[in-house]
Amino acid sequence: MHPKRSLVVAALSATILLVAAGCSTTLNSTTLQNQLAEQIAARVGVPAPSVTVTCPGEIAAAAGTETVCTAKVDGFTYEVTVTQTNGEGAVEWQLGEPSEDAATSTTTAG
Repeated sequence: MHPKRSLVVAALSATILLVAAGCSTTLNSTTLQNQLAEQIAARVGVPAPSVTVTCPGEIAAAAGTETVCTAKVDGFTYEVTVTQTNGEGAVEWQLGEPSEDAATSTTTAG
């Protein structure tokens, strides 16, 4: 079992405020990815550079919009469900169950 897994498997949620630039109707995906990576790293006790988050490039800024991002942490991939709580960039996020990355898994012959 992955040593950090027990810390991450539980549904994690937090709130992030992403200010949409000017009169933009989309969220800043780069800011979202960076803030998610920092918060996930803090939650699981790993350095922020060891967490990589990827979100869609165009995310409409509207209350109730749900987006799925991907987080990679220590050889595991997690779906991160991001839900906007208002149209001004406030979001909540939740981690799904981890799946082991194929490149880091090993198979032993029996």
